[in-house]
Amino acid sequence: MKKTTILLGLFLIIGCGGIKPEFHDFEKKRVINGNFDSVWSAVIEIFAEENIPITNIEKASGLIVSDKIFVEALNCDCGKEAILGGEYNIGGCTGMFNVFVKKVDMSKTTVMITAKYISRMPAGKSCTSTGTLETYLFELIANKVESSK
Repeated sequence: MKKTTILLGLFLIIGCGGIKPEFHDFEKKRVINGNFDSVWSAVIEIFAEENIPITNIEKASGLIVSDKIFVEALNCDCGKEAILGGEYNIGGCTGMFNVFVKKVDMSKTTVMITAKYISRMPAGKSCTSTGTLETYLFELIANKVESSK
């Protein structure tokens, strides 16, 4: 009985404890050289091309909300297991994104991307973004707007 209690306690310490995810400083908002309509169209096209499902879209407010999608582990930081040091984001994460598009003037538009990540193993652990996916999306948007001129 004593061995079972010790093993159960050790399991709880290993399973529940851990090193929290780091805060990663990265660009969350970027000014794109293009009018609102061209940037809006570029964002919608990229969501379609990258197979990112949309749950809410409101052009008047400039908001696009994605559905949950699988993202690779390099996009999220879920912390590490305390004793063995294994990363919690092994196998990737589930992510959701809000993209906010706002007119600055006739030739400039801001795009802000916020992401929320949840670990898959252990399920449901809150994660932080590394900024990798946001940077990738900003580049795709800027390139698509530039190529449409």
